[in-house]
Amino acid sequence: SNSVESVDIVGFADMIGTSSYNKQLSMRRANTVKSYLASKGLKTRKARVEAMGEKMSVTQCDPNMARDELIACLAADRRVEIEL
Repeated sequence: SNSVESVDIVGFADMIGTSSYNKQLSMRRANTVKSYLASKGLKTRKARVEAMGEKMSVTQCDPNMARDELIACLAADRRVEIEL
C-alpha cells in the first residue's frame, strides 16, 4: 500500500534573492513535490507543507564568487526534504 500516516514536506532556497521571494519559491518547491507524490499515488492522513526560504543553508559558499560558480556552489540549498 502507498499509504502513510503523515508526511512533512519542507522546501528550501539558496541565499540569492530577497527573503520574501525565497520564502515563496521554497513553498512552490514543496507544493510541487506534494503534487508529484500525490500523482504517484501516495495517500496520507496528514500532509504538512512548510517553506524555510534561505534558512538552514547546507552550503558554505563565498558570496564574492563569480555568479555561475556561486549558483553551482549553492545547488544543495535549493532542495525539498520529505519525512514520512
